[in-house]
Amino acid sequence: MRQWVSKSWKYEPTFPAMLESWANHNNIALLAARPYKPKDKPTVENQVKIFYRRIYATLRQELFDTQEKEWLQPLPASVYSIKHYTKAKVQKHYHVLIGEDWHFYSVPYRYIGKEVRIIYCTSQVEIYHDGQRIAVHCRNYTSHGYTTIKEHMPERHQAISRQRGWSPEYYLKKAEQNGPHTLEYFKKVMDSKLVIDQSYTACLGLLRLIDGYGCLRMEAACKRGLQGQKFSYGAIKNILENNMDRQQEEENSTFRLPIHTNLRGPEAYN
Repeated sequence: MRQWVSKSWKYEPTFPAMLESWANHNNIALLAARPYKPKDKPTVENQVKIFYRRIYATLRQELFDTQEKEWLQPLPASVYSIKHYTKAKVQKHYHVLIGEDWHFYSVPYRYIGKEVRIIYCTSQVEIYHDGQRIAVHCRNYTSHGYTTIKEHMPERHQAISRQRGWSPEYYLKKAEQNGPHTLEYFKKVMDSKLVIDQSYTACLGLLRLIDGYGCLRMEAACKRGLQGQKFSYGAIKNILENNMDRQQEEENSTFRLPIHTNLRGPEAYN
């Protein structure tokens, strides 16, 4: 190493003055390994391995049992989850955005315009303001979705919600009045949302489609929509706008020749 051998030379290597002074003080001689051909390296490393196994490992176990073991504490009950930290400004609709998932989470409306700190992991989202936690949500990975707690809404918004009848029972009752397929489709829409409150705007839109297109067409559109994989207001609206609900299912009937005078029976060959 350059720190210990100032000048490598096969016959007379040069050592730093401090190292030579230390060697003279301890009455030892200094020798350098052969330059450019470090054939001694494997042997030295093997000796280090032997020393580590026979002496250090035994000593380490002894120190662990006598000094360290009693200070150990039990492992945490849950597995450590990496947390991410970010800042955001509360928007006018009293939600903050986590850009990684592009999902919005609600906070109490009085914090509109305030800057908050967001701490989130794979399962939970915590929102802080001035060191105090003001909201906590289960993490939702739905892009462009909203996770909202009713208590975070202003009183007027809660009043509007009550006036519109934003409850599962209200919408399912309205859907049942229209028909069984409509009822089943409304249930699918509600089940597709992690938080059922997020499905109410879609259900409200579906009720308006009943007013615009009529009960029969809405029932037929929901019957067709149940055959798909995505259940939303947009899917039913697309079916109605393109008159797909009026398309009748093709009947798989066997082909038969029509009856006419050119056909001859077995009597023609007597």
